[in-house]
Amino acid sequence: MFSREKISIISTYNEISNIEDKYLKIDGTDEGFLGVEENKLIVLIFFPDHKSLGKLEHPPDLEFKIVEGELEFSSNQRWLQISLSSNTINYFSNFLEDCLFNLQKNPTVAMLNRILKNWRKHWRYSSSNLTLEERIGLFGELLVLKYSLENVPGFSWGHWQGAGVISGLHDFQSQDYRIEVKTTTASQNNGEIHVFDSEQFYAIPNLNLCVICLTEDDAGDNISDVIEDIIRTVRSSNSESYENFTEILSLIRTNFSEYSNERYILRNVMVKSVEIDGPFLQKNDILNRPISEIQYKILIDELDFDYEGGLEIISNLNSR
Repeated sequence: MFSREKISIISTYNEISNIEDKYLKIDGTDEGFLGVEENKLIVLIFFPDHKSLGKLEHPPDLEFKIVEGELEFSSNQRWLQISLSSNTINYFSNFLEDCLFNLQKNPTVAMLNRILKNWRKHWRYSSSNLTLEERIGLFGELLVLKYSLENVPGFSWGHWQGAGVISGLHDFQSQDYRIEVKTTTASQNNGEIHVFDSEQFYAIPNLNLCVICLTEDDAGDNISDVIEDIIRTVRSSNSESYENFTEILSLIRTNFSEYSNERYILRNVMVKSVEIDGPFLQKNDILNRPISEIQYKILIDELDFDYEGGLEIISNLNSR
């Protein structure tokens, strides 16, 4: 029996880099293999599902295909092959371990699509092609991350979706709470929160909506400024594995350097618990309905927030 904690792409990669074997069994798995071909990494996962992979949504750095009868250690088994550049292993290692853990339990195309959907939010930060609305959203998440790292006891950078440690629908997740951050500016849509994935607002325990209100101001900070502050904080804390996280932050900073003129100052922060009787979707609202029919918006002015003020109100979420 394998466990999520023991699966390690990185340690297997370090082993295979020092030997001549074409494939090695991945540490912590029964039927997962890692191979190296030129500058490509090949991850193989036993995959008996005979359904077509169809059109998978994933970053262009990853390639997916089914192989069968082409491997030296397997004459007739069916495998899912995931290929990626060897210099991206740190960035994708947690995703690959997630695939190995879940697909060994449930090796189906449906499970693969579910995993990809959960990681979709994290991967969007590796692209510089975000819309203005998405860039404002990222700025708000980074403000919450910066404040929490500096002021919330026990907060880990790994709680942020963009760090690549967790996967799921909410921007911040820990054992005690989940936070979905929505950010708006004075010039945006008169305070409307657009919800593009209905599952973000299932009414579940310890889920909080955090609305960040910004004002455009040339004297304010841009995305790169906030990232610089976060990198300094993380490095000074000597937290475990912070090097990989700062690499991710540096990639984001590079991708968004062309938007240095987009500067904001914080105007207000509002937090509301997503309760059963709140204005949010319940599970019954989306049963047997395609996601495309359930996109909706919430008007900020119509919400009765539990807390309102500066970023310090985020600390209340940890103490409830």
